[in-house]
Amino acid sequence: MKEIDPTPKTKEEIDHLTLKYRRGHETVDSIYNYYLQQHNKRFPPKPKKFIKPENVDEFIKTLGYRSPNKVKALIKNEFPDTEQSVLNNLNISSIPRFPIKENIKNYSLHTVSPPNTYIMDLIFENHK
Repeated sequence: MKEIDPTPKTKEEIDHLTLKYRRGHETVDSIYNYYLQQHNKRFPPKPKKFIKPENVDEFIKTLGYRSPNKVKALIKNEFPDTEQSVLNNLNISSIPRFPIKENIKNYSLHTVSPPNTYIMDLIFENHK
């Protein structure tokens, strides 16, 4: 079986392929726009890649971990040239923290919904 190429065809290729089958009122632009819509349904665009922060301080702000050992291990993995003195002087308390215990206590975060319905989690964060 031949593998399908996920790259979309050009407008010229679509023009050439549909030349025989076009009705008088259909333009190449409308056919190409329809083709792109159908193509994107079948082959959704790939998600954008994560852009790595440029320095250790910016990287720390993106972390969800608060354990000093996990933070140091992630920094060593992403920034191998980081000196040991920088790792030893990390201020873990400056990492933004999500108040999960308060949210679990005050709000119902774990519920079950009926089939074919949607559930939304509202998350509140204290800015002190």
